[in-house]
Amino acid sequence: MLCACTRSAAIETSEAWIREAPPGAERLAAYLVIKNNLSSAITLTGASSDSFATVQIHRTTMRDGVARMRMIGELAIGPDQSQSLSPGGTHLMLINPKEDFVAGDIVCLVLHFAGQPDLVLGVPVKAGR
Repeated sequence: MLCACTRSAAIETSEAWIREAPPGAERLAAYLVIKNNLSSAITLTGASSDSFATVQIHRTTMRDGVARMRMIGELAIGPDQSQSLSPGGTHLMLINPKEDFVAGDIVCLVLHFAGQPDLVLGVPVKAGR
């Protein structure tokens, strides 16, 4: 799949990766760092990918020693701040992949922001770490 990445001076991304999952897995997770270079807050309102039925923003919390995930509608990032989407915390849940992905594959992922242009990323699949 070809993915024409877009860049923005207002919003930067780095360290993007998708955790490789076993064949037939119904959910994968994507992680990255989003940096807001603006003097006002931005809001990540969602994400999408032609490679998955849906993409949701999720947050993992611990309760009584049990990890629980819940969908959150959006993610605010303050001016000149960064938000890390990482294992065990906030992340993008990639639901019902249309194919199996293995380490080395590149997945096209689109980040949607309120009042800002979408960012199109080519995200590498990596073995779990």
